[in-house]
Amino acid sequence: SIASGPSWLVASTTPVVPPSHSFRRAKEDAYTSVIIDTQGLGVVRAMSPKILRRDGSEVWGTVKVDYDFLADHGIVAYARTMGEAYANSRAGDNPLVLRAVKRGSSPYKCDAVLSDSDAEYLMSEDQRSGFLKDYRVIFLVGGN
Repeated sequence: SIASGPSWLVASTTPVVPPSHSFRRAKEDAYTSVIIDTQGLGVVRAMSPKILRRDGSEVWGTVKVDYDFLADHGIVAYARTMGEAYANSRAGDNPLVLRAVKRGSSPYKCDAVLSDSDAEYLMSEDQRSGFLKDYRVIFLVGGN
C-alpha cells in the first residue's frame, strides 16, 4: 500500500552483481523487479513513463499513486549502467531483464516498447510476484 510505501523504500539489501549474460534468465525463483534496457533508443526520464506493446497498447504505467511519492521517487527508477540498475533498491535479488525494441511515440520520449512475447512474459511473471504494483521498474537509459 502507498501509506506504508513500497517494500524497496524500507528494504536494506546488499547490491547484487549483474550476471555476465544480460537478458532474460531461466530461473525458478520469482522475479523481484523488471529492468528494461532502453539504451540507444532515446528514451528520457519522465514522471510517468509507460511500458507498451508494439501496437502501442499499454502493458503498465497508468497507475494511481500519491503525488508526494511520485515527486520523490517516480513510478520508474532510472540507471545508466546495468550495474547501477542491479544496485538500485527496487531491483531486489532476481530482476527480470528485458530489452525494449523501440521508444514509444509519445512526444515526451519516455515510453519503452517491448516485443509482444516479452510483454506477455512480463505480465505472466508479474502475476506470479506482483513487482509492478510495487513500482519495481527500472529503465536503463542513455547510450548511443
